[in-house]
Amino acid sequence: MKIPKLSVNAKWDGPIIHMTGNITGILGTVMLLISIIALYFGEDVKPFLYPGLLCILIALPMVTLFAIEKNLRPVDGLLMVTVMWLFVIGIGSVPFLMSNFAAVDAIFESASGFTTTGSTIINDVGDLPNSLLLWRSATQWFGGIATILIVISILPMLGIGGKSMVLNETFGSGTKNFTARIKDTAKQFVMIYLGLTIILAVACIILGAGVLESVCITMSTISTGGFMPVNSLDAYNSAIHLTLMVFMFMGGTNFYLHYRAVYEKDPSVYMKNSEFKIMALWFIAVAVLMFLIITGTTGDEKLVGTTTGEFGNVLFTVISIGTGTGYVAADHSIWATSGAIFLLIALMFIGGSSGSTSGGIKIYRGVFMVKYLKNAMQKLIHPRAMFDVKLDGSSIDQDTLSSAVAVVMLFFITLLAGSVVAVIFGHSPLDAFSLVLSSVTNTGSSFSTEHGPMGSLADVPGVMKIVLAVLMWLGRLEIIMALVLVMPAFWKEMIRGRARTRP
Repeated sequence: MKIPKLSVNAKWDGPIIHMTGNITGILGTVMLLISIIALYFGEDVKPFLYPGLLCILIALPMVTLFAIEKNLRPVDGLLMVTVMWLFVIGIGSVPFLMSNFAAVDAIFESASGFTTTGSTIINDVGDLPNSLLLWRSATQWFGGIATILIVISILPMLGIGGKSMVLNETFGSGTKNFTARIKDTAKQFVMIYLGLTIILAVACIILGAGVLESVCITMSTISTGGFMPVNSLDAYNSAIHLTLMVFMFMGGTNFYLHYRAVYEKDPSVYMKNSEFKIMALWFIAVAVLMFLIITGTTGDEKLVGTTTGEFGNVLFTVISIGTGTGYVAADHSIWATSGAIFLLIALMFIGGSSGSTSGGIKIYRGVFMVKYLKNAMQKLIHPRAMFDVKLDGSSIDQDTLSSAVAVVMLFFITLLAGSVVAVIFGHSPLDAFSLVLSSVTNTGSSFSTEHGPMGSLADVPGVMKIVLAVLMWLGRLEIIMALVLVMPAFWKEMIRGRARTRP
């Protein structure tokens, strides 16, 4: 007897169950594939085979019996997006748990992966099985593509917060007329992401990296995640370093620009985009200034290494930190003793472009804030004048501007609150701020001397690891989406919607 498919209106949480089933099935399939790789290397297959099979068995009824409505309510979409991250973090922690990680460490590593943060509790990645190294990088790859699809596909279809939340992530890309056909082009974005992954993996292999290492570092680079399959990037030659710099920058660039360059055959779109040009100039300016500061105040070549030359390593660090990747080409915790620390903080806080896999407040919000403050000062001089905030010749509507200001304020508040909590747990003020900033901006590379970029967070107390994992989740959701869940109005609307759809 065939089991009838439930009506999409049978339960208010049908869309969430359906999406959860899809994601569970995908992750289960990936685990089964990695179990085959584990078998090839003679490693234990149980951490991937058993949870992989279980995920697929759980996913089948969820996908079959539930579906997504054509017109989702904003509250359903918000709950779906925020809960999905928590759900995949839980699934992603299972292979770590079955590989003898402590529960807190497994959750932390999974959260760091799926949020593309890149912080780690592993002291020596060389001790990890090849299959677990691959899974670790795969969590970041999936976290990166999920970020792009949510930002560019799911949120516009849901109409969450009107146009403001959609443009909040994609305004700088010229996407105002793009929303109507986003659903039809989501596959193209996946293909671009996959294409960049394949190109970089092949390039790394050709340039001398091993196949497994190339795949791992590729998945962590395109997603601007930062998990390394080796303990130090010194294991790779300068050609690989230069290649990683290019692809980190591409990962931190708005993927809608990549879409237009490839599918609309318009490579000039990059130079027509203000946010792209500002990001490039910002990174170059910071690299030059940072190089002058660290060489002028210390004169210590150990600060910048030798792989791609002194300035090359500084530029590598700037792109890595600015895009939220977090790869380490130099121990920049030493830079905390110079004025370069303020540039590191600015790079982390601002992040990369809208519509990218990077973290932080994003370049366009920084531009909005600068122009907003400029207009406010001009208003003091000319009280009766009207001033617009514009980007690429288009005026920014008040909803978009208000949303951008709100996100920036929430980032500041979260940084302050998180730093206070970290100090309470025994961290020094600098170490506390560094850990919280690297988590909430999804950068993952701390600049303190206590938990610097060359080490791990293995000795951080368990409760603090959970706090940092929550901050990673908040940062990936740009805080505002997660905080909506604690608003009584949100749950009242959920209850009203369920009452309306109850059969």
